[in-house]
Amino acid sequence: MAKPKVDLEKRRQQKRDCERRCREKVRSNPEQYEKAKQQERERYYERKNKAKLSLLGKYPEGRKKD
Repeated sequence: MAKPKVDLEKRRQQKRDCERRCREKVRSNPEQYEKAKQQERERYYERKNKAKLSLLGKYPEGRKKD
């Protein structure tokens, strides 16, 4: 039996609120913020090197969105 949509939306909103509070907590501490930024940079470069990201530079001009 499927769960009611209201409960699902409520859980999603709670998760968003929790993630928002966590990000605010990290941003309030400069050391944690720099560490999080560094981890995100490493994640980006790793994904870029494995070609999991489609970068705009490889597309022809007509395929790029404005």
